[in-house]
Amino acid sequence: MMKERMKLSLPPEVKKYIQSYMKEHHLSFTGDAISCICQEHEEAQKRKDDSIKKS
Repeated sequence: MMKERMKLSLPPEVKKYIQSYMKEHHLSFTGDAISCICQEHEEAQKRKDDSIKKS
């Protein structure tokens, strides 16, 4: 998988959340944590969309 470098600014509470996530999931890199969080969010959205379609 190809990766791209990004420079970004985050509110302190978001930075703390990412750091906590990194510790919990034993990740060394911020980019890996953000990627995992985004993937989890995408999967949650798909489950939500699927449950709406079934209703």
